[in-house]
Amino acid sequence: MPSRSINFRNSLGYVTDGADEGYNAGFNGFNAASGLTVAWSADMTANARDRSSSVDRRLAGIVFQANNGTTRDFTITLPDGAGWYEIGLALGDDANAMPDIRAELLDGTTSFKVITGATAAGEFLDADGTLRTAAAWPGSHTLITREMASTSLVLRLGKNGTGSSPVAHIYTNKLAGPPADTTPPTLTSPTGTGGALTCTGSVSTDEGNGTLYAVVTASATAPSAAQVKAGQDHTGTAALRVVSQAVSGTGVQSIASGAVTAGTRYWHYMHEDAAANQSTVASSASFAVTASAPTINTQPSNQTVTAPGAAAFTVSATASGGSLSYQWQREPAAGGGFSNISGETSANYTTGATAVSGGSHNNGDKYRVVVTDSNGSATSSTATLTVNAAAAGITSSPLKDNTGTLHLSAPVEAFVLNATTGALVLRKTGLTSHASTGVVTFTDAALTAATQYRVVWRRTDTGAQGLELLTAA
Repeated sequence: MPSRSINFRNSLGYVTDGADEGYNAGFNGFNAASGLTVAWSADMTANARDRSSSVDRRLAGIVFQANNGTTRDFTITLPDGAGWYEIGLALGDDANAMPDIRAELLDGTTSFKVITGATAAGEFLDADGTLRTAAAWPGSHTLITREMASTSLVLRLGKNGTGSSPVAHIYTNKLAGPPADTTPPTLTSPTGTGGALTCTGSVSTDEGNGTLYAVVTASATAPSAAQVKAGQDHTGTAALRVVSQAVSGTGVQSIASGAVTAGTRYWHYMHEDAAANQSTVASSASFAVTASAPTINTQPSNQTVTAPGAAAFTVSATASGGSLSYQWQREPAAGGGFSNISGETSANYTTGATAVSGGSHNNGDKYRVVVTDSNGSATSSTATLTVNAAAAGITSSPLKDNTGTLHLSAPVEAFVLNATTGALVLRKTGLTSHASTGVVTFTDAALTAATQYRVVWRRTDTGAQGLELLTAA
């Protein structure tokens, strides 16, 4: 694409009106073309004749007015249209010091760069505000790369205080498209925080694309960028923890918690952007990762048994950690604290029916387990035992009618009365007499063992009734 250069006059006065006017190009230290394609000037040497006299007249007046306390705009129409451009600028004077320079570049009405500073004789400020010597022009000055939305590049001149705003040179070069990204990301503020066999970290980046690579090592010595990307420490050995994650925005990038062995640890970060530019490695300060006690994955659950003659019950727990040991403990229903159950050192604690019915396990007893490994101990939640009393039962005599005939497989209900007061204790329905003996048997929690009851038996199909005095067992 064509490049465009304009050299400005050295004097502060106005040029004489008229076409094809001559002027002093000035700033001889900054005006060598050195490969630039000149659009408005026939050449870039001193005392050249400009082909557009209106450009010279406007600029001369702007420089004059700006140096006398006002801000003035010099508008350059970009003949190659909007798009991506390189823009160069030189502010200074070949023979005089300029103590208070100010210039601003605008894309139409949108400001995108302000350059301020001071120069000695033979120095200039480039488009990025960097101070250069005359010898650096034009090969070593900084160019701004920008996508111009308008077709007007505006140079706004104006002094800061009592200084002046001389311009040596302005340069534009339209590019075919966005320039190749050759700038690596910059990482700052690396952090690392340890926990129980876990760690987190963060680092800030100035680019919002590509991939963040991070490793945890036992050494403060930073690996190379290639080693971080490969998940290695500075010796080339596999790192203790390796992370890679996409970068979708600038600023702080947080690393999620992850497992890592205990000890003094360091995070090392590297950001590779979408153009494969790699940042320098940023390392956190040291942080401590501590050991972790066992984790009880399955807690003991409450148990319910019936006594006497109850079946065995089991309380269980499972845990994860290093080399685990278990110790079951019991607290009696009456209180007094937990104490170890002798010999119960497995993940399951099973009792027997005899122990339950014998009274060593009672309603309200509590059970728990303490799990231990080399990193510490963890105590489970508490399981509570509920012991239900066994239900008492009633057994009838063989049911017969007046002739002595057995009532076999007969539908029956029972009315159980207090033997002393005659009050109804319960009504039991849905009973059937035995098919060969005519006996009726049932149990119910409302009955009390070894207690006498008056029982009225009634056939529900015929209404026949009978009365017995029976003892619950």
